[in-house]
Amino acid sequence: MAIAGLVAVGLAVTVAVLLVVSFVAGGAPAVIVGVFLASLITALWFVFPLARREEAEESRASGGRTMHQ
Repeated sequence: MAIAGLVAVGLAVTVAVLLVVSFVAGGAPAVIVGVFLASLITALWFVFPLARREEAEESRASGGRTMHQ
């Protein structure tokens, strides 16, 4: 349920920014900004946290030792 909420908020933010940029700059810049923003939200809200969780689980499985130590 939380993931669905994050997807909805991310989509709403992206569409709102896309609407404003399409009004101000028009076609191609609006699409470029929209795709960039959607990619940024996806990376910051989903990809990085999942990668960090996986790293923490590997660290726990190896007894707290990571390659960084």
